[in-house]
Amino acid sequence: MGAVDDVEAVDEVDSKRNGVAYESLTNNPFFMLKVSPEDSLEVLTDRFEDIVDDHLIDEQAALKYYQALSSSLPRLEAEVAWLPGVPFAQAFEAARDSKVADLSDWPPLAAANLGVIRIAMGSEATATELKSLLAQWQAVQPDELTKSISRQREASGFPAVDVEQVKEVVERHTREQAKHLFEALSRGAEERLPALLSEALEGIEESSSSCRFTRELLTAYQRWCDEPMKALGAEIDTSLQQMNTLLDSVLELDIETESEADMEIGSGIESEAFHAPAETLLECLNRWEVLSRPLRLECQRRSVDEAHSMRVVAATLDVGIRAHTYIPERATELVTMARRLTLGVPGIAKRAELILNMLQDIADLNYLEEHAPDFGRWVESLGSDQEQLEATILAHEQHHPEPSIENSLFPGLVELLESATDEALVRGAWVRCNRVLGEMTKVMPLVHAARHLIEIERQYPLEGSFGERLRSNWQEMLWLEVQAGIELSRYLYNQQNLTEWLQKGHERFGHDPDKLRFLDAQKTTIDPPSDNGVVNFVVWGVIAIVFFLLLLSL
Repeated sequence: MGAVDDVEAVDEVDSKRNGVAYESLTNNPFFMLKVSPEDSLEVLTDRFEDIVDDHLIDEQAALKYYQALSSSLPRLEAEVAWLPGVPFAQAFEAARDSKVADLSDWPPLAAANLGVIRIAMGSEATATELKSLLAQWQAVQPDELTKSISRQREASGFPAVDVEQVKEVVERHTREQAKHLFEALSRGAEERLPALLSEALEGIEESSSSCRFTRELLTAYQRWCDEPMKALGAEIDTSLQQMNTLLDSVLELDIETESEADMEIGSGIESEAFHAPAETLLECLNRWEVLSRPLRLECQRRSVDEAHSMRVVAATLDVGIRAHTYIPERATELVTMARRLTLGVPGIAKRAELILNMLQDIADLNYLEEHAPDFGRWVESLGSDQEQLEATILAHEQHHPEPSIENSLFPGLVELLESATDEALVRGAWVRCNRVLGEMTKVMPLVHAARHLIEIERQYPLEGSFGERLRSNWQEMLWLEVQAGIELSRYLYNQQNLTEWLQKGHERFGHDPDKLRFLDAQKTTIDPPSDNGVVNFVVWGVIAIVFFLLLLSL
């Protein structure tokens, strides 16, 4: 068998894994030749000769395996594709039966390699298993892997490898493993694949290793769902076009009749014309949400917009706004669905949130007007116009500077909250009172009203996103008070007042980094202005007197 003694000089074999496609551990050279990564070249040669002499493997195939292990760089391919860092007896047993191994204490790459093999061998993957596999890829560190392989090579007598060589091989191996995994996941699992990937991707943090493996996996997924998404996108476009055509016709009718009442929208148009395209659009959007979710999750991790979903969301929001006048409930459903699609579409998420909140507020106000008309009349009694409203609030502040339930600026709201159990009615009342603040332009009345609403909300807490939204709005109004106090202190050159307002700002908004930066920028000492006018007057007066005396002397 001397013909293989100088095997390191043999030409490189074909390009894929240097001739060996390591799609399973059982076709890895270490398994096929039954040698450990720590065995020397002499042991490797003896094992190769024994296997060929005993006809255990085809001689040409055995030669390929031998070549792969006896040359430094091809050997690195096999080392990375094997179970690096796992004792050979345990690794060999796991290669024979991938289900027997406990991976909890294994090095990351070894656990990741076996995890892919398990799924590829037909084990139906769960989202938990897939998430664990992605985490194992995330934990792969080329530096540590290089140390592990170098220790094995030191024992076997093969040349050491550097980290750049290992990085290159790991990157190629990662790409192939992701492709191999996706092929296994997509076999006979078309219906559950999007949901499986989505659940597995939830909560995966960004890192170079996980990013590479996950992106390769999702690149394969994107190719897989490209045609279905194109077809679904065409269905969505058709439904949107039908909705817009109907809305255009209704608008023309509205212009001609100059009366929405003449159109009897509530019965005929909604049930007959809008029902079918709206239902079809909602059904298509639900399918789009499921199919595109893995792509949107990956875009969310990278803080970029998923372009296809962004287009769908924007078009749906436009239709939802237009349709709200005629089919409010269905329009709200469309906007709500569009809001769900903004996961992974940060560029339009805020707009979707604002539109959905606006439509919900309109619905709640309409509900309030229908079920508690006296409340609306009470709010209007605070002031028929802006000046009267602000005067009423300032007068109230003079008598009750500190807000309380007993002396509230909004007694009608307190009375309703004490008895109301209907959430829509409660939300409508809050929205109606909050709009009082939106009608004011002067800071002090605005802040006084906001402080009273804050006090009421402390006694009758608002839960969920609605409460968070109102509280955030009130905090911005209190921030206006701080800004106004700082500006007035600077205008009056009052250092003590400035210090007090900066302290209030830190107490109220110490959790907000942007506001803290603003407050810190205001911590400069106020220098009183020099009385330039008086100085100039005195100087020029003296000059004039001297000049006059000079003239007299002449």
